[in-house]
Amino acid sequence: PQRRQACRQPLDGVVADGAAGGGGMGIVTGDRVTLLYWAFGELSSSEQANGIEEEELVRRCADVTRLEMFMNTLPNATCLADYPNLKELHLHVQNIPQPVGLTGMDQLQRLCMTEVQLTTMRGIERCTQLVHLDLSTNRLTTMAPAVLGSLTNLRTLWLNENPITAIQGLESLTRLHSLWLARTQISYIVDALESNSALTDLNLAASGICNFKDIPHLTRLRLLSSLSFTDPHFGDSPVCTLCNYHTYILFHLPQLNILDSLIIADEARQIAEATFMKKKMYYNMRIKTLKRNTSNVLRRLAETRQAR
Repeated sequence: PQRRQACRQPLDGVVADGAAGGGGMGIVTGDRVTLLYWAFGELSSSEQANGIEEEELVRRCADVTRLEMFMNTLPNATCLADYPNLKELHLHVQNIPQPVGLTGMDQLQRLCMTEVQLTTMRGIERCTQLVHLDLSTNRLTTMAPAVLGSLTNLRTLWLNENPITAIQGLESLTRLHSLWLARTQISYIVDALESNSALTDLNLAASGICNFKDIPHLTRLRLLSSLSFTDPHFGDSPVCTLCNYHTYILFHLPQLNILDSLIIADEARQIAEATFMKKKMYYNMRIKTLKRNTSNVLRRLAETRQAR
């Protein structure tokens, strides 16, 4: 037990859970052995110098269920294919423009690839058991509907700090609970979330949302309890600078418990509703007054023309 516990301690930025096997034929060296060292946490000096038998490597890799690597410690991303039984994979601060080595990971439930220079999501669609996907801080320009359409078990999707311009590809994600698209170039919502009725947490802080016209579309999300257009970690969206911002949102989304990371008190909801109704009455009266004044001006203008 003491030896097994030692295997699970962090090694220079890598954390992995696993157990050893035995036997085999054929010698494996190079990147695959290097990754096994980081993943398994224990190789003899002979194995590190001379390699390891293929069957032995396969057995050890099969017992690894969690792998975490950061700061360019992944020698070759294709070597991830040796770990088909991973349930959690965390890759941070690497250079992996495209997901590779994930095809056989049928049991993978959590995948985090942050600051890895990703330019595409293609390669993740085979991981159909995913419930948590975090691809924040990369170079993604689209949400890749062809990929997301296969991930129907997703509960959490975080794509923060990517140059994404539109919300798309979420029609099949009916179980999605948390969607974070902070610090992106998204400037509208419209009906992109109408299929995500289970959504409870939405973060669009520091996005391009700049007016109130998208807020009524969120009323379809009956379970939405947390909404952010500003966040201390990401910044503000332009919509936050508009007058009556809080009042407008709380009136249209009374089910919210948290707005912009702050808990909403019942009194705040009551004040928002009362304020909104007063302002609505005021502006309706102003509109009627303007229409009446316009009609009077037009009538007098017509009378003047007839008099001439």
